[in-house]
Amino acid sequence: MKKSETVDCLMYLDAAYPNAYRRFDEKKAETLVAVWYNTFSEYPAEMVMVGIQGYISTDTSGFPPAPGQVMKIIQNLTRQQEMTSMEAWSLVKKAVNSARDKYEEVFNNLPPLIKKVIGGHHQLMSWGNVREEEFETVIQSNFMRAYEAEKKRQSQIEMIPERIRKLMPERREHERINGGRGGNEISCDQVEQGTAEGTDN
Repeated sequence: MKKSETVDCLMYLDAAYPNAYRRFDEKKAETLVAVWYNTFSEYPAEMVMVGIQGYISTDTSGFPPAPGQVMKIIQNLTRQQEMTSMEAWSLVKKAVNSARDKYEEVFNNLPPLIKKVIGGHHQLMSWGNVREEEFETVIQSNFMRAYEAEKKRQSQIEMIPERIRKLMPERREHERINGGRGGNEISCDQVEQGTAEGTDN
């Protein structure tokens, strides 16, 4: 979206919420344009307008949207329907039960998000050797919780502009080298730790 198109979008909002922007001086208006432009510069103006119209059509607060609220509407409209945690677990359960000695092949055929949560085919192999009761309770619960957390994290990442997203792997590498760890990362280790805690109980 160009800056001129950003101005058009804000003028549309001003028409819908005239009281919200009435006291804006020139400097504040320029800052507002900059904020919206930096947020949506990588999105087509038509898509941003659809998000704005979607907000206006359901708004009962009487207040204009923050950029993040419009971004959320855009993401909801463009994102493919996601698998629920129970549907994801059903695939994991089927993979573990049918893998036999082909854990790596079965793991590679799982959807990317599920693979990210599991971590690797060795985890499937490990789950294939636990008691059925533990598999159906503790491991299921920990996997579903980790899946929902990772799905939420991916949704949040999608809302970040692409130019900033490109910097994220470098940041994670920096944290790894310095002994840090991102608080939102979901890993196989965390699932295993949760399993151990659940077993102790």
